[in-house]
Amino acid sequence: MKSKKSIDVMEFLRENVKPASGCTEVVAVGLASSIAYNAIHGNFPKTTGLSVKEVPLPKKEKLEKVEVTLDRNVFKNAYGVAIPGTGRKGIKLAVCLGLFLDMNRFFKNDKPGYLEIFSQLDRALIPVAESMVDKVSVGIDSGRRDLYIHVKLNYDGHVAESVLQFKHDGIALIKVDGKVAYEEKAEKKAERKAVKSIKLGGILKAVENIGDEEKKELQRTIDVNKLLVEEGLLENYGMGAVKTLKALIAKGLLADDLLTKIKLQVAAGVEARMGGSEYPAMSSSGSGNNGIAATVPIIVVGEHLNVDKERILKGILISHLIVKEASDYIGELSALCGACNKSAFGAAAGLTYILGGGKKEIENAINYVASSIVGMICDGAKYGCVLKALAAVSTAYEAAIFALEGIEIPSDGVVERKADDTLRNLGKISGAMAGVDEVVVNLIHRRERV
Repeated sequence: MKSKKSIDVMEFLRENVKPASGCTEVVAVGLASSIAYNAIHGNFPKTTGLSVKEVPLPKKEKLEKVEVTLDRNVFKNAYGVAIPGTGRKGIKLAVCLGLFLDMNRFFKNDKPGYLEIFSQLDRALIPVAESMVDKVSVGIDSGRRDLYIHVKLNYDGHVAESVLQFKHDGIALIKVDGKVAYEEKAEKKAERKAVKSIKLGGILKAVENIGDEEKKELQRTIDVNKLLVEEGLLENYGMGAVKTLKALIAKGLLADDLLTKIKLQVAAGVEARMGGSEYPAMSSSGSGNNGIAATVPIIVVGEHLNVDKERILKGILISHLIVKEASDYIGELSALCGACNKSAFGAAAGLTYILGGGKKEIENAINYVASSIVGMICDGAKYGCVLKALAAVSTAYEAAIFALEGIEIPSDGVVERKADDTLRNLGKISGAMAGVDEVVVNLIHRRERV
């Protein structure tokens, strides 16, 4: 972002819209593990400006122990999802697999590609990593409210530590044998933590001024997410929601209409991602599910109605920016479900735009979502996330078409006259739900499959 009054779209896309293979929390745990192991051998993430070199694969007999500390939201979201390319679950396994991965493998054109780290995984390494999980301990720092991952690795007489903070690929600290090798500057940390001042008016102004470079970058959202959706439609992932939707359509119990098409494709993307597909999702503000739910409805509706391609791209950008605004107020991770409390707003705004709506209609679409599903909790990333994503996109579609018919949501409850103020209220709700989050984490933690 250049200033409070203008939005640097390319900078925004570089920082907030990235390919991510698998659930971003379990991927981030593997990333932190990779950083720690590589640091022992003098290999560091390219964005740190430190040395980059080849390192040997880890040996089980040299691994002494790994201590992992997570904030409660990373824990609950990494706990129940499949690790990309493995068909297996487990935070401890993700940590051990991360030791074998090179965090710099997908660095290209100044884009780190850290969240694609599991795309390089050799399946032959899975049994080896599984034999190492007894060396890993996982703890929860319940006092932390921001995203936090700390890996402390004891290997071959050396001790390395890595910390990711505020963002899934936000490298905050690297230490080797007690010495700081890299530490993020204080001003950068403050910038990551600060609530930005993105507003709807500025979003709409920025969208109308994008050029070919921005359009090309936005096209990646379409390309990446459509490929993931296709994978989900062809294969059977997760709890089988895609298979069930297809069966219900065939039986005539669900209409084979535009809304069902939206739900089917969103379900395909989310199930493939939660089920461990190696295909990445184009994430939005740190979440692949956010990226799927926020953009796939716009792609489906735009292509179904033959909307001008440029307008579809602009609708996608509006959605990404609204998701970011909501995320800044709510937090990167929180007690609130991101699909229902972030992506639904973005999808509703983007759909309204591509269907011909202006600022007034977009305001009403956002407020419609707030009147409907705000407050749905996040009880951890898992196969069941597909159900919340379906609720989110169904509401987003309804919000757009109701707004275009002139429905105005009165200012009441969490809804304010201005959509920006409605989204700000979500931050207050999120903060007040810390107790709910604690209960959810305790329910998950008792299962002890970490």
